Amino acid sequence: MTDYFIAALVSVLVGAASAVFALVQSLTSAGPQGGTRVDGPLGTGPHTAHDCMPNAQSVAAAARLAQQLREATRAEHWTLDWGRFDAMGKEAQTALAAGDFTAAVRNHALSISLMMSEIRRQAARKDRRDSSVLDL
Repeated sequence: MTDYFIAALVSVLVGAASAVFALVQSLTSAGPQGGTRVDGPLGTGPHTAHDCMPNAQSVAAAARLAQQLREATRAEHWTLDWGRFDAMGKEAQTALAAGDFTAAVRNHALSISLMMSEIRRQAARKDRRDSSVLDL
């Protein structure tokens, strides 16, 4: 150490200066910048809160989807229980007129579910028929 006294002294001084600089830096930036405070999740991550109460817009969106599915099934010539589908649509309209958005969305969703399950069932039956036919 006596041979490298100057190098050792410079190293100690540089280390001390670095420690002081780091201490000053940490004390001056203790809080968040700009005065903002973050208590919850950042951005639109997986833990955000949204209002999911049914309203007139959600009822209208469900009704549009049911109508689009109705048109698509008629264009594809699917056979469905239209009486049941129409009854659910009427119940939805009655609930909407009464201001019961939850029941209106539920009935539209049930009618869409009925239609989709019928389409899946018929498509599976059609696939079984098609696979048993040989192309010659």
